[in-house]
Amino acid sequence: MKKNDPFSNKKFGITCIKFDFVSAKYFIMAAIIMFHIVPLLLMFSAEAQTILYSIFMVMLNPLFLLLEHLIYSARHGFNFKLPLISSVLGALSIVMYYYFQNSAYMLMTGIAMLVVYLVISLVGAVVGGFVKSYL
Repeated sequence: MKKNDPFSNKKFGITCIKFDFVSAKYFIMAAIIMFHIVPLLLMFSAEAQTILYSIFMVMLNPLFLLLEHLIYSARHGFNFKLPLISSVLGALSIVMYYYFQNSAYMLMTGIAMLVVYLVISLVGAVVGGFVKSYL
């Protein structure tokens, strides 16, 4: 990053950048693979819903989001749009691939996990922005 770069600035000690799809395309593709391709492949097994509920929705997806945004922000700087895009992709996968008995329960779980995914990805992005600023 150059000193007089018009597309980045420091706010509150975090390097903030203007979002562009060129630098984020691999991270968005990784999110699509993690949230949509892997659950689609798991749908063909007998224990698919148990695996999706207990492992993917609660443990692997938030860990993936944290690491993805930590790496992206440490390399490029903090921005708000990539965590928002990844969180929406994650919430859409819950509505598409997870089976619930009640549609209202599915909607509430999707909204709750959208908030959880957004908070976790923003934490990763903020920590990555601090790493970019101070290292």
